[in-house]
Amino acid sequence: MPITHKPQIFISHAWEDKPFVRRLEAALKTSADIEVWIDHSNIRAGDRISRRVSDALEWCNTLLLVWSNKASSSSWVELEWNAAVNLHKTVIPCLLDETKLPAIISGMAYISFINFDAGITYLFKTFNIDTQEGALKWENPSQEVSKSQDLMIDQVTDFEFKKIVESGSENKLLMIDSRPLMGESKGKVWKIIYDEYSSLLDLLNRTWFFISPKVQPYTYGKKWALREPRSEIILFKDIIEKALMNDMTYENLIRLASFSALQEVGIKPGMILEIVPL
Repeated sequence: MPITHKPQIFISHAWEDKPFVRRLEAALKTSADIEVWIDHSNIRAGDRISRRVSDALEWCNTLLLVWSNKASSSSWVELEWNAAVNLHKTVIPCLLDETKLPAIISGMAYISFINFDAGITYLFKTFNIDTQEGALKWENPSQEVSKSQDLMIDQVTDFEFKKIVESGSENKLLMIDSRPLMGESKGKVWKIIYDEYSSLLDLLNRTWFFISPKVQPYTYGKKWALREPRSEIILFKDIIEKALMNDMTYENLIRLASFSALQEVGIKPGMILEIVPL
């Protein structure tokens, strides 16, 4: 049944599904009729995370539950969808795989996103928003396209590449070198826009996406890390080690610490960072 009120959307998701969630967020924000709340855009360093999430759940009228195998084991996702049900919000499960929904919401109408274009089109129709040709144009932040033949700087997204051209300034970029981890033949140097990453979480998500064929999620500080080559300092490792010594789960660690701004953890515009094995 189409939703008649203006959508105020809270996106609930597991950390591992961030590449999909970024694509979903970008698509939703193409419509001026939709407001979106998502953690990486609306939580800043110093915020009380639980309070910001609670306020957002009170504010929203619709919770998009990005559901996957990883989401099914996320304590934060469970808290969020339970709160939405208790607050009588509209809950729309968005299925990324065949993981079963919890019994209490298994009867809710869901949207399959195994095919993204079909899923997002149906979602817009649910919100009663026109999807005629040309009305919807969204960027895919995870779609990789080569932009350089002469340098080992490629796999820059369309969105980022346009921003690079517009800025015209090398000192607004970060260079991520995956060769120490991936090897000279498979490794690359990636150029990304510093200002597009509001938090450490954003940067770690993108970096893991670069190396995901080789490295499993939730292994930063255990299997791989970012290193500043001149000082050979492993970034963020001291916080990781302290958290692991105190038996903090990696998911909670990321939620707690990764909303820090890049400057706060010593990452500055113009830096070159290496992805190194541990």
